[in-house]
Amino acid sequence: MGIIALFPVINPLGSAFLISPYLKNLTPIQKRNAVRKITFYAFGFCVCILFVGPFILQAFGITISIIQLGG
Repeated sequence: MGIIALFPVINPLGSAFLISPYLKNLTPIQKRNAVRKITFYAFGFCVCILFVGPFILQAFGITISIIQLGG
């Protein structure tokens, strides 16, 4: 379930189709809990990247300009 929780971070709309088969056999309460976990993990991942990301980029000598050029 942890790997599935990271899909919404990458592409929220596109990953809805990937996640929905996993939730098909769950009860409404279980679906609600799964969606809460997915939301919590996605938010936590984004917050961690927000604070740790600049240090990772600096460690590898990558600047925002290089990322913009590559994107």
